[in-house]
Amino acid sequence: MMSPYPAAYPIALLEFVGAQFGLFGPILLVVLARAAFREIRAPSDPKKTLLLCFSLPVLALLVVQALMSRAHGNWAATAYPAATLFVTAVLLQLDRRVLFRVSLALHLIVAVLIAAAPAFAREWPVFEQLKFLRSSLGWQDTARVVRAKLAEERYGAFLVNTREMAGELLYYLRGTDVPLYVWTRDETPHNHFEMTRPFVADTPEPILFVSRRPCPASITDAFGEVAEFQAERVPLVRDQTRLIYTCRLMGFKGAEDGTSK
Repeated sequence: MMSPYPAAYPIALLEFVGAQFGLFGPILLVVLARAAFREIRAPSDPKKTLLLCFSLPVLALLVVQALMSRAHGNWAATAYPAATLFVTAVLLQLDRRVLFRVSLALHLIVAVLIAAAPAFAREWPVFEQLKFLRSSLGWQDTARVVRAKLAEERYGAFLVNTREMAGELLYYLRGTDVPLYVWTRDETPHNHFEMTRPFVADTPEPILFVSRRPCPASITDAFGEVAEFQAERVPLVRDQTRLIYTCRLMGFKGAEDGTSK
């Protein structure tokens, strides 16, 4: 079966590699690349070689994965415990303590920014320019919208069609007893949620579909009864908002386009 990402391979690879500068740090990643190359060419310490054995194969496999299909940047996190020990040892042995401290300070600043920014994003205009905030804010309010809809009627399940929506609502609606299902694009799951929570024909009805876009015909056409509700806005950064679309689905009659059965 063909991958759903046909023309994005080189871009996906560049995005994955670029994400590593943010994940591991620009200074540490450059040091890792240079020191690993030297260590492979002329091994000097079996302990360093062992550390590289726990990091480089993981990175290499994920680079191949990104080139063949896709790989999220955070997947490489498992390579960096060993890589951190390796890079730290290299910097200290070469007496690059200033570089080490600069890198440590940079990481601490970024860590504090990531932790604190969401709390002040709606009050400080400068945070409006940070793209990651616009994608991480508003989910608690989104869950509030969904919770209010679930309270209006007794739903058997609620349905989403994106990995992002599934992950966020599973967290922010973790206290609800209404199960979440994910509409799959074809018979092959493309993420963890499509694999563990796929929509099936016997999913309890009525179903509340939740999306950041209008209810798509690829889903609504598979049901005999569809009632679309008015979109609701949730606040993000300053004057920016996010539209949340919901619709009530009943009478599943099967999909004809290779999506959920």
